[in-house]
Amino acid sequence: MRRTIIAALMIGLMSLLTNTRSSYAETPEKTTPDKVLQLANDFCSQLNRSQTTAETTTNKASQLANDFCSQLSQAQTSSQPTTLALAQTSSQPTTLALAEVPGQQPADKTVATGPDWSLTLGYKLWLNTWQQVVPPLPRNSLLNVSTGVNLKSTDAFRPASIPSVTFRYKDFLLSTGVLIAPRYHFESFTDIVGFGNPTPPPPIVSDKVRFEISGRRTDVDVTGGYYVFPAVALLVGYKGVYQNFTLDTTSALSPPNTTHQRVKYHGVTFGAAVAVPIPEGGGLPSGFGLYLTGGGGPMWASISNPESSDTPTAIYGTIEGGVTYRPVPWPVSFLLGYKYQGISNKVSGKSGVDATRGAILGVNYTF
Repeated sequence: MRRTIIAALMIGLMSLLTNTRSSYAETPEKTTPDKVLQLANDFCSQLNRSQTTAETTTNKASQLANDFCSQLSQAQTSSQPTTLALAQTSSQPTTLALAEVPGQQPADKTVATGPDWSLTLGYKLWLNTWQQVVPPLPRNSLLNVSTGVNLKSTDAFRPASIPSVTFRYKDFLLSTGVLIAPRYHFESFTDIVGFGNPTPPPPIVSDKVRFEISGRRTDVDVTGGYYVFPAVALLVGYKGVYQNFTLDTTSALSPPNTTHQRVKYHGVTFGAAVAVPIPEGGGLPSGFGLYLTGGGGPMWASISNPESSDTPTAIYGTIEGGVTYRPVPWPVSFLLGYKYQGISNKVSGKSGVDATRGAILGVNYTF
């Protein structure tokens, strides 16, 4: 709605400014209040015609046009030429302003063309690969399996959906999103475990065990922010990562075994977001831009399974960047980029990184 009104105002504005400059240049002695009023009426007529052809025409658009035309008509008593200014700041809606003296504040003759707030519904498709660190086989009291010394990493590819909702009021924003993905099936691998003696000297018997791991995950983000500049926002929020694993093991010396493990990371995050337009030119149409977001912070992890009650700390970090496109005047934008997310932690006393990376596509609709 706001984009439609702005586009209509710009059409009439360009016509009015062109005619006004032409009149001043050719016949300055004939520039009378009646002439300016006629130009204003022409502008209002064009604006109203534009509204009747737009799909988003509402009573509010007509009211804005009437208010502007009324205030413009009242400004014709001045001996100074009437000029128009189109203004937009990060904390105010787009406005058309009347100015009679250069440098004079025209706040009392300003017509707003949009609200102070916006609501954006978003969807991203993350074509990601999840790399998971697998700890040594946990102790089994029945078989007296040693804890081992090896850490393994394995990965799996899945497309993940990230729906989101963002509310902005002036320079403040509040956003929430959730990652939803199908079950990941990681590449299987083998490891050597020992039986009999869990500590040095070496175990009495060793065995080669085959691991097959699958897992599900859900990521939750709640973020607040403030635009310190029109294109730069500082962010602070909450991040929760919830993981559920199923581990199937088979070997020659022990029966098949299935264990389940739940891992939860949560903590406070800090970050920033930048979005800048790409200048039009060289065959590139208007509406393209670049974006970059990043953040991180400390996290606490809880690991629950029959053999473990560890609560280690971890460090979370993420970065995402790419290209955006917004076809004017539609309230829809698209993005194509790349996203990386990593959680550095310690598993069984050893350092490892739970990493997710891949291309990301998205679409946003702004009300």
